[in-house]
Amino acid sequence: PIAAIAFDRPAAAVDGNVERVVSRLYAIETPIPAARPEIRRLAETLVPAKRPGDFAQAVMDLGATLCTPKRPACALCPWMQPCRARAEGLQETFPRKVKKVAGQLRRGAAFVVLRAGDDAVLLRTRPPEGLLGSMAEPPTSEWRADYDPAQALLDAPLDARWKRLPGIVRHVFTHFPLELTVFLARVAAGTPAPEGMRFTPRAGLEAEPLPGAMKKVLAHALEQKLAAPPPALTPRPEPDLATPPEPEPPPRRAPLPKVLSRRPAAAAPVVKTTGRGRPKGG
Repeated sequence: PIAAIAFDRPAAAVDGNVERVVSRLYAIETPIPAARPEIRRLAETLVPAKRPGDFAQAVMDLGATLCTPKRPACALCPWMQPCRARAEGLQETFPRKVKKVAGQLRRGAAFVVLRAGDDAVLLRTRPPEGLLGSMAEPPTSEWRADYDPAQALLDAPLDARWKRLPGIVRHVFTHFPLELTVFLARVAAGTPAPEGMRFTPRAGLEAEPLPGAMKKVLAHALEQKLAAPPPALTPRPEPDLATPPEPEPPPRRAPLPKVLSRRPAAAAPVVKTTGRGRPKGG
């Protein structure tokens, strides 16, 4: 894409959008990724001698806006007439993809060893032949459909105090799904690696050729290691049974509300009278 767009050279720019356009235009039956050499060869035959950079950008835009993975706008496409996939009514089925075979579930165990002092991780290299050939991994057991995690420690790479971590690491390969039970152990500083294995510092793990499944295993184990412990609970003091507790003072009563007292009414003056009912006096 750089040669065609930046320098306007007659070169095919092939990205995911161009792969979709070309595979539909020619109805290429070979699935991706095996079809990529054929797609590039056909894309190069389409590049014009004049303004190849504009053409490369136009084809990429065509795939991004009209020739989309789902519901392509074929009626607006400038290549609607020569498009073989559209003529067959199968445009949404291109480019072809490899069908995944759903195999039987396999199980196994993975053993993550952390060494004190340098916090290095125990790794080994898988055999060059077979699945994940020559790639790095923490030691694992066999992957079988009838694997019993209860017997996993028989496959441990060394004697240590192994802790079975909660949860399961799941990964799906092309032909089968995999479930791994993860065990974690810490060994003393200076512990040598078993034969055929090596301790790799944590900082050097990115340089190791770890497949996706093993990256999940290490992430699961290191996440458990770095998890903060729960806060300690402060114990309540035990009562001293030798000394009897002091009695608690009685609860204070609330003061009674004040009642306004009523003043007694003044007594009426006593008036002495004579026998005739007239007041005595001068």
